[in-house]
Amino acid sequence: MEPRRSSEPRRAYRLDWRWLVLVLWVVLHWIQLPASWQRALDHASPLVALVSTLARRTISVTVGVAFFLGVLMMIHARPICRWCCPLGPMVDFLSRVCGRPGGPKWPVGSWLLAFGLGLSIVGVTWVAAVDLFVLTGCAARLIRQPTWDTAWVWHLVALPLVVSLLWPRDWCRSWCPLGALQDALKVLHRETTPSGSVGHGRWSRRHWMQGLVAAILGVGTGGHQVRSARAGVRLIRPPGALPEEWFRAMCWRCGACVHACPTRIIVPDTGRHGPSSWLTPRVVFDRGYCLPQCVRCTQVCPSGALQSITTTEAKRMHPIGVAEVAVAACWLTEGRECGRCVSACPYDAIRVQTDVFDSRVVVHREQCTGCGACEQECPTRPARAIMVRPLTS
Repeated sequence: MEPRRSSEPRRAYRLDWRWLVLVLWVVLHWIQLPASWQRALDHASPLVALVSTLARRTISVTVGVAFFLGVLMMIHARPICRWCCPLGPMVDFLSRVCGRPGGPKWPVGSWLLAFGLGLSIVGVTWVAAVDLFVLTGCAARLIRQPTWDTAWVWHLVALPLVVSLLWPRDWCRSWCPLGALQDALKVLHRETTPSGSVGHGRWSRRHWMQGLVAAILGVGTGGHQVRSARAGVRLIRPPGALPEEWFRAMCWRCGACVHACPTRIIVPDTGRHGPSSWLTPRVVFDRGYCLPQCVRCTQVCPSGALQSITTTEAKRMHPIGVAEVAVAACWLTEGRECGRCVSACPYDAIRVQTDVFDSRVVVHREQCTGCGACEQECPTRPARAIMVRPLTS
């Protein structure tokens, strides 16, 4: 009988450990952690931390775990794939069930990594949306609080699993940008990875040349995206949002703000306002309005697309829109009694102006924050006589 290989016990232990990491990751996103701890979890991936640092031009204290993992990546071969990838055990299990890995494939992960880094140089963080740490956290939030608004997350989570079913181990070997980053940083590890295991070893000169071309394409694509968003349609964004072009660039499409909103007025954009706005959060007032005391969405945002707001007073300094009155549709213009928008406004920004002949609703723009309470309360149908419009500047 052939003696058992010494690496098999270590492999079994590694798989058990990664299953534990998966359970721990889901539990930590399930419970309500403080905002700072939540952001630290979202920045645990070295890929996400690197992209965010390049895009924001600042180093956050929440990237400590990512920095530690980055040091391990320079010493060991793919330490995240081996010990702490949240979806790694599921990908491994499906690959084992479906068969043996094939030969070398196209280095899609390397191209995606380089393209994403090029995007981040001009402030675009799209590549973070396909990071396995981010996707696992999004899925955990969906398990805790299911909603059709962010059901698209399941499609992205299923992508590595489907790839593993069709082409065993090819996701880890060829598709994953985080795996490609680990290979790129393997400067102190002298061993080469066997052809049949995870990874391709160190980046060759050809890898670096292809990565340079992809990074240049990323810089050009990111610059075009920012310019087109600057000239595009303005949307009502959650409180503390960056200017429209930078908001679209910085947002991870992670759905954290969608799940944090207690009134469910934050929904992902379906792409009707341009490809660059696809899945970014926008505010609609058909379910409720923005509560004056609520700042939860700004606290859980991991990307920096929403600036952190801590107090109700500070929130008033970040209006999300301004109410506008369609005088012809207002009941007061028709001589009917109404004043619902006036009583609903929590900021005393709406008043009724009366003269000898008629009465009309007037909005004091300097006091209006665009919370949507007036629009939610307006009784006119099908079009409402008062609606919140995006800010023009």
